[in-house]
Amino acid sequence: MDRKYSEADVEIMPQSEKPSHTYSTPPLAQFQPEEQQLMLPPPPMDLHAERRPRGEMSTTLLNLLECGVCLSLVCEPITVSCGHTFCRGCLVTALRRSRKKCPSCRAVCHNSAEDQPENVMVANIVKTCFPDIYSERLREAEAEKSAWSTQFPIFYYNLPMFPGETLSLHLFEPRYKLMMKRIVNTSRKFAYVPNYTDYTAKVGDIALLSELKEVEFLSDGRCLLEAQLLQRQKIVEHFVEEGTQGLHYCRTEVFSDDPVPRERQEAVEELTSMARNLAEHLYNTKQNKPQILKHHGEMPSSAEGLSLWLTAILPFPISYKQQALGSKDTETRLKMCVAALTPKN
Repeated sequence: MDRKYSEADVEIMPQSEKPSHTYSTPPLAQFQPEEQQLMLPPPPMDLHAERRPRGEMSTTLLNLLECGVCLSLVCEPITVSCGHTFCRGCLVTALRRSRKKCPSCRAVCHNSAEDQPENVMVANIVKTCFPDIYSERLREAEAEKSAWSTQFPIFYYNLPMFPGETLSLHLFEPRYKLMMKRIVNTSRKFAYVPNYTDYTAKVGDIALLSELKEVEFLSDGRCLLEAQLLQRQKIVEHFVEEGTQGLHYCRTEVFSDDPVPRERQEAVEELTSMARNLAEHLYNTKQNKPQILKHHGEMPSSAEGLSLWLTAILPFPISYKQQALGSKDTETRLKMCVAALTPKN
């Protein structure tokens, strides 16, 4: 119900007391529906955008994402406990060749860089901002990783052994206990290096690539293991990792016999057949076969493998076995084996 006002209800303001300012009509937007008035806030202003050229920003970011070891764009970034970040490959090399310390600040660092997850945030930044450079860095990293597959810790012993044999060990030295902790969950491989003097490897020495088959860790850290010797390798690089109480590493390449010349192939085939026939009697006797299988494995099919297998089994002098291990002459080894297996009149 509308109220009616009387003159008493209304006070007329004199002209002289009216306010000097006037009011304008509210904008039309205030009367529009609320959903039509909603607007996104403007993007924040970069106060330095006009003063900083884009090329300069890119260079600054590239410098911030630089690995402190190789001084290139960080690749597969790994962040260590002190907060510094390096390429995976650079950190692996740095920790293997020097004491376990951060390459930048020298803080103690015991990271396992080979299998540590990369820093996802840094990796995403470098992939997004510098995709071409990062692709090239990845190709370089893959080439470097391929070399890791030929780098192994070394176990020294003064007994010549051959591919196919089983190596049983009781490890108690601190460096070898560390070796086992590292390889048991990774490659499970190490290099067996027969050494008869100073227990130090040299470039050109023959090693035997060995693979763990059984391992048991005792409560005091000692280790019992069985490993199979796989193939001969030649050492092409050797170093001692600092801070490991003398754990040696080597990089190797496959070492195998020279190809048999065409004019000697028939003679080698004949020697191989003779050696195999003579070895059958030795191998298949009820008394010998279980021991041979346990310690030396099955009889190989190749001429090279057969000559090495027989050299390991037959009672040759240690000096000859040392020589035969580093020999690349299949025919000469077969001749020695045939001579040793042939019954004497």
